[in-house]
Amino acid sequence: MGKRSSRSRRREPIRRPIPPARLSASADRVTDLTGQHLVDGWPVSEQVRVRLAGSADMAAVRRLTALAGVHLEDQVVDGVDAGDGGAALRAGLDGGPDAFMRHMAEKFAGPQGMDPRRLLPPVTLVLVAEHDQHGVIGAVLAYPPNAVIQQFVEHQRRAGASGQQLFQLVMAGVMWMVRIKAIAVDESMRGRGIGSALLYRCQQVYAHCGYMVVYGQMADTSALERFYRSHGFDVLPRDSGFDPWVVLGVHAEIRSDPGERTFVRHQRAGANRRPGRVPAPRGSNTQFDPGTLALHGDHLPALLTQGSGEFLAIQFLPMLWIKMAEG
Repeated sequence: MGKRSSRSRRREPIRRPIPPARLSASADRVTDLTGQHLVDGWPVSEQVRVRLAGSADMAAVRRLTALAGVHLEDQVVDGVDAGDGGAALRAGLDGGPDAFMRHMAEKFAGPQGMDPRRLLPPVTLVLVAEHDQHGVIGAVLAYPPNAVIQQFVEHQRRAGASGQQLFQLVMAGVMWMVRIKAIAVDESMRGRGIGSALLYRCQQVYAHCGYMVVYGQMADTSALERFYRSHGFDVLPRDSGFDPWVVLGVHAEIRSDPGERTFVRHQRAGANRRPGRVPAPRGSNTQFDPGTLALHGDHLPALLTQGSGEFLAIQFLPMLWIKMAEG
């Protein structure tokens, strides 16, 4: 993508940094949330905009993620270089969750339908904050937690799950849960709302595409705790995690690494609703419980209004039966 001319840059209105209250607001405001906006970028200030990363940005992204102590995987770089990075998310921004599901359905089709090398790039989001004079000064990296999903798949395989059940487990993990792997801003540019803008747009994109859970790990500092709480995340107590049952239909616990803490946000479905905490499953047992599934009250109506025919054919009747069993 070529740089904009200085003339076109001067014609843009001067914009003040996005207020924190707006950055932490619900992702239901989607008037400027399209695939083209994702590529072209959203202004943060007169000189900074947040946009989708391209091949030419990956060296800077690698440097920035290293500041956050995260190694940028070659798979992510290859997906961006091939033009497949975030492709399903772009489709979802333009056509909603149904278009997102249709795009991913093509990836799940065929004998390689459970190969993460095909599944992850379209749902991987690499955003950069670009300064008119200083270039890329910030980045956020997010994608579904492949290692976690594979652990669930292996456990369910040993428990005797069928191929169809394993397929649905992978599909749910890839399409409904995402981990923020890294967010970083150049030290000289911190304190200007750039990190907030990156996080806000990241969670906004995934919420618009129908993701239910956004989570990540952070260093155990009071500053980071305030940062994520201000954006609607729950910062969990030390040495604790969350149960991904609402997405995967399997009871377990996703925990942070030693010395870190988990932050998580459950996105509720429905327009004009503020994000809220999903109720805990009945029973506090966090052991694997094959075949157990519970649903938040908003999820079934959301699937009816947003799900594709192919998706509903697989998921709707089991989910309806579960809701009836729950009363």
